[in-house]
Amino acid sequence: MMTRTQRGFNTWAAGLAFATAVVLTPVAVSLAASSGPSKGPIPDTAFVPGQPIDREKVPDFIPALDQSGVEVGFVDKNLAIPEGERIGEDRDIPVYAADLTTVVGRMVPGKGFVPAGEPDSAVRDIPVTTEQQG
Repeated sequence: MMTRTQRGFNTWAAGLAFATAVVLTPVAVSLAASSGPSKGPIPDTAFVPGQPIDREKVPDFIPALDQSGVEVGFVDKNLAIPEGERIGEDRDIPVYAADLTTVVGRMVPGKGFVPAGEPDSAVRDIPVTTEQQG
């Protein structure tokens, strides 16, 4: 037969086990989520005058902005900054939501961000200006 003290201890131990599980589960989920691709802005340290961008310092996904400068999602650095090519070669690049899997649009040369489901004509052309170096 279990005494009142033993029952109280068992209830306390069960409560502690539950509380520990509740506290540690988000930590485990957070640690698992952090093992995925990195995302964020390109750090200043990736730019060295006269050198190509240091791709090792660039997150896997970098922010994409619309023509107003508002962040609309993320693009894969391997498409946005391909090795051996100039930044922004003439091709569409998918733009992903913060989950890095949902496509929310695309970056189109000469247009910028075009939302998913919209034709290129829905976004005005980016004006090109040239400046003569003197």
